[in-house]
Amino acid sequence: MSLINPPKMIPEMMSRDAFLQLSRFCLVGVAATLFHGVALFCWVELVGLNPVVSNALAFSTAFLVSYLGHYHWTFGSSAGHISSMSKFLLTALAGFFANIAIMALVTEKLALNYWIGFAIIVLTIPALTYVISRCWVFADEPG
Repeated sequence: MSLINPPKMIPEMMSRDAFLQLSRFCLVGVAATLFHGVALFCWVELVGLNPVVSNALAFSTAFLVSYLGHYHWTFGSSAGHISSMSKFLLTALAGFFANIAIMALVTEKLALNYWIGFAIIVLTIPALTYVISRCWVFADEPG
């Protein structure tokens, strides 16, 4: 089966273009996550910075990788960068706070294992982020 034209893998309600866009979204997310990890390692182990400071720097650079990858490759947006990046930052922060809220609810209020919280996060936040990115962040501005 060719990945270029995977008709049996794509649900009938999802077009080939939508499937490719979703695939690109996932690949950019994985690339940004790997970049975050490598940058974190470098800041801590090679430069000797505090892990918290290192994580903030690594997150910031991974944010740029994610934004630029999604802007240019995933969505091929022509919207202005100031508008798109502002919306992307708001979306990323909303995802961050949703992550914290879900984990707190699952572990502290429901007293469930943190892996349940992680599973809920992994199954919901990226999907919501994709929809928000597609419909709002990288939607071409009218005019």
